[in-house]
Amino acid sequence: MQQTTIPIIFVSHDETFIKNTANGIIHMELTNRKKIPKYTFSREPYETYLAHRENDLRKQEQVARKQAADYKKQMEKWHDVWNKAEHQHQNVARSDPRLQKKVKSLKHQKQRMDRATENFFEIPTVEEASEFRFDSSIHIHRHKKILELSLETLEIANKQLSQNINLSIIGPEKVAIIGENGVGKSTLLKRILDTLKDRSSLKIGYMPQNYEDLLDPNQTPIRFLERTGDKEAMTKAFTHLGSMKFTSDEMQQKIGRLSGGQKAKLLLLKMIMDGCELLILDEPTRNFSPLTTPVLCHALAQYGGAIISVSHDRRYLKEVVSTIYELTNDGLIKK
Repeated sequence: MQQTTIPIIFVSHDETFIKNTANGIIHMELTNRKKIPKYTFSREPYETYLAHRENDLRKQEQVARKQAADYKKQMEKWHDVWNKAEHQHQNVARSDPRLQKKVKSLKHQKQRMDRATENFFEIPTVEEASEFRFDSSIHIHRHKKILELSLETLEIANKQLSQNINLSIIGPEKVAIIGENGVGKSTLLKRILDTLKDRSSLKIGYMPQNYEDLLDPNQTPIRFLERTGDKEAMTKAFTHLGSMKFTSDEMQQKIGRLSGGQKAKLLLLKMIMDGCELLILDEPTRNFSPLTTPVLCHALAQYGGAIISVSHDRRYLKEVVSTIYELTNDGLIKK
């Protein structure tokens, strides 16, 4: 793409791809608690844009806070003078022209100060990254056998995708499976889940490629997370959803109306609340923005359990994964 001479507009959540190709950035976001849409267009590389954006936001916040502080001081002084004038107004004849002039002048001064605030900078309210907090007490012994899988063939709808698959996972490994599209990565991940869910003593969390395999589109996020109706448990669910930047309306609306990123957050949040010790994740970062992906990668890198995943995200592979396997038509190859 870097060598082409024609304009290209593309959408991507792959930071590495954006860094290596884009020379202009259109950033679309919802600000003010997702109520105000905003877009920014900048003709510069991605990393330069991020640095300039961070600097501009910091400067805007500094100016906005100074303007607000100066206005507060001015209003405190104005109220002192006004209170004195009010006191005089109560003890001196109301017809005193000098007092009337003073009161009128103070009212005009207040109007001028109020009009000035209309041009003040606002403290930036931009899209915020979600918080992923896995229980720090989750720990898997480094010698514990997580998976011992041996498949002569991997098939779907009587079509052979791969063969001679052998996969052994021990301890808190963070494994990723890569490979060409259609080679059977998601199918293999489902076979691994089926193998483990009836045999493993670990609590397992699963994020499928198709979120609707686990999510009822007519259910609300709150009901998905907490079905008992217990008040304390419901409060905990609301708190967790808030940490994931769900608004109050989004917490109560049907899951079918949520974005792909919000559905992914919901599945991950369920794993966090259930205290899952093994995560089976199919493309965990694919619906997250470049703002949220680094936060998720950091959380998964610090996670004390085991992870078996499929991913093409180079940042995720670099920062989270300890072992990479490539799935081919002839089996798994350790990279």
